[in-house]
Formats: sequence, C-alpha cells, structure tokens
Amino acid sequence: MPPKILGAKPVYQCPWLTVVEKAVDFGAPLGIQNYYSLKSQDYTAILCQRSDLKIPLVRQFRPAVERITLELPAGLMEVGETHEDCSRRELLEETGLIATQMTHLGSMVPDTGRNENIMHVFFARGDQIQANWKPEPGITVSWVSVEELKTLTLNGEFSHALHVAAFSLAILKGKLG
Repeated sequence: MPPKILGAKPVYQCPWLTVVEKAVDFGAPLGIQNYYSLKSQDYTAILCQRSDLKIPLVRQFRPAVERITLELPAGLMEVGETHEDCSRRELLEETGLIATQMTHLGSMVPDTGRNENIMHVFFARGDQIQANWKPEPGITVSWVSVEELKTLTLNGEFSHALHVAAFSLAILKGKLG
C-alpha cells in the first residue's frame, strides 16, 4: 500500500512561501511521520534569443547563497497570471526585452523532496528593448552566445540548477540557433 497523506496544515507563512506540515502514513514499519514542504507560487524561467543569437542573463545578489549569481530571467507567477504572461512580464522587467515569440518548452518539478511548486520553461525571441526601460535595482544584464553560456555552465559560473535544466531543455528541443 502506498503512503497516504492524512492531513496538511501551514506552520509558517510569509508573502513568498508557506511551510506545510503533512502527516504521512507510511504503513508498517515506519508508521505516521510528519513531513515538511515549501509551498509557493509556480514560476517561469525564460531563455530568450535575439536575432543576433545573444541570450540575456541577469546578475543579482542572492541572500540564500550569499553571492552574486548569473541566471536566466525568471520569477514567481502572480495570482491569476498565465505562465506565458508571467514569462513576458519577467523578461521585460529584468531585461527590457519585448518578446515577439514565446514557446512553452515544458514544466519541471524543482525539488520533489521539498518544494510543491512547478517551474514553467519558455523560449522567447525578441530584439526590441522597451522605451525608457530601466533595470531593476541590483540587477545587471549580460548578453552571451550559446557557446559562451555552455562555457559559463561548465565552469560553474552559470550554476542555478533549474536554469541549467532550462538551457538543456532548449538545446534538446532544438530551439537555439
């Protein structure tokens, strides 16, 4: 008999996440045990390529890992927002790019042992920067080629595991020029 969730309750909440305690009946010999997970909005990660084949990456300080990271444009979905609308918004907010084409590449479970949300990966095309766009405070944009992104991945500078997975998915689906 597979394990059964007997109940779930939030034990901590803030605007970005909820810690959920779940009573799980694993059957004999383990019995009932409490398990904790993080619940947050789904989010999107966007791999965009301009007509010159450059890809935007964002640099920002991440307190969780206590360093500046290099990532794809990405962000949490707002309530009532579609995956595509979130992707367009995040790409625009973080890079100034207006997506002229947006393709859903797939959805992934970020961490089956801890997180309840899903990452939706999009491939976009776009060249135009929105007039009067200003980068978000603390974020800088870099433009790299596919080969440069491969090198950044292999040397560990582009190391956000989910974004490496999104990059790999774009390669596997033949989206990168």
